Amino acid sequence: MVLNRSDRPRLFQWSSSLEIALVAAERRHREEFGDQDGFVHLFSAVLGAARLARAWLAERKTESAEVELIAELHSASTAELEKLIPPAGDARTGVPFGSRVRIGEIAPGTLEEPNEQAQMVCSLARAYIGGPPSLPYLEVSIP
Repeated sequence: MVLNRSDRPRLFQWSSSLEIALVAAERRHREEFGDQDGFVHLFSAVLGAARLARAWLAERKTESAEVELIAELHSASTAELEKLIPPAGDARTGVPFGSRVRIGEIAPGTLEEPNEQAQMVCSLARAYIGGPPSLPYLEVSIP
């Protein structure tokens, strides 16, 4: 489906709104965790989730046709969106520390494995759903 000129501002505004939300979330995590190497959170550079999300949003802004996925996400309920995140293998119970919640521990070597990174992203994303309004993180264990 090709967008009419009147539809393009709506799509651009939608992706711009998500981009602002992404930048705000990144900033909140950066302010909370700083440059601490011992923590891996959803916006950690080692996972690349924020970089991929920014790239995806940039692609949406430059497309000349509306992608069906955008329409689906826009009209989906919260329950439907939660189903898009794969289950996180083992249910992790969090341990709150102020505005943070520790959901587990990982070995330093797992940060280099793409499959492990994907699992970490899923675990961290799942921790936001139905969890406390805290910033979930995984602690890097000391070898």
